[in-house]
Amino acid sequence: MSEHTQTPITLELVGQVLQRSFILGFAFLLVVSLPMLLLGDQIYAIHSKLFPMSREAHTMLIFSWIGDFKLVVFGVFLIPWLAVRGTLNRR
Repeated sequence: MSEHTQTPITLELVGQVLQRSFILGFAFLLVVSLPMLLLGDQIYAIHSKLFPMSREAHTMLIFSWIGDFKLVVFGVFLIPWLAVRGTLNRR
C-alpha cells in the first residue's frame, strides 16, 4: 500500500485519540477544579498545614494551575483535533 491510501485511516485514528484525550482531560479538569472552587476553605486548611502560605497565595496558585491545565488541554488536544477534523472534511 502506498502512504496516500493509509493517510485517512491514520488521520482518523489520530483524530479519535485527540478527541478522547480532550474529553478525558476536560473531565479531569472538572473533577479536580470543582472541589477546589466549592470547598476552598477546607482545601486551604489542609494545604496551609503542609505548605505555609497566605490565603491569597493559595488562591493564586489554584487558579493559576486551573488556567494552565486548561490551556494545555485545549492547546494540545482540542486545537489539533479540530485541525485533523478539518483536514478530513476537505477530502
